[in-house]
This record gives sequence, structure tokens and C-alpha cells, in this order.
Amino acid sequence: MWPPHKAFCVVEWQGMFFVNHVFPFGLATAPGVQGCIADVTVDILEAQEIAPVFMWVDNFNFMCRPCKAITQDDGSCCYYPYDLTNVIACMDKLGNLCGF
Repeated sequence: MWPPHKAFCVVEWQGMFFVNHVFPFGLATAPGVQGCIADVTVDILEAQEIAPVFMWVDNFNFMCRPCKAITQDDGSCCYYPYDLTNVIACMDKLGNLCGF
């Protein structure tokens, strides 16, 4: 495990906290880590009005309903409040905040 990520891999058990130092088989053996990160990702996306988002483990399904026409800066029209570009831009901001 990359040392700066250890702070995000803490496990609570019987009122005590333990740091996971290694995941010998990658994140596949990390109990609940994927789900915790995915849950936070959904919360962040919903706070940015990218919703509804349905999640299964670390897979995301974005359900986007058509809305009234939105005129873009370039004069074009779209009928959806967000697209994949918006999702990626939202997540890119997090990477920049973490120094990645």
C-alpha cells in the first residue's frame, strides 16, 4: 500500500482503531474499503447535483432524465442536466486536492 493512503484505510474493531498497512492481494481483500470509497463518491456526486447515481460495490450507474432545453455557452442545446464530462470533471477536482 502506498504510505500516504494508509490514513484512509483505518479499521474500527471493538472500539479500537487499526491501520491496514498492506493488502496482500490488492483491494480485493480489503474488507469494505471499496464500498466506503464508493459511498463517499456517490455523496459527492449528489452534492454536485449529479444524480441519481446507483452503486453496486465499485460500479456506478448514472440515471439522467431529460429536462427542459439548456442553452450552452456555444449556443448549442442539450436536454440533460449532466453528462460523463461533468462526472469526470467533478472527480478530477478531488484528485487535484489530494495531489495526484
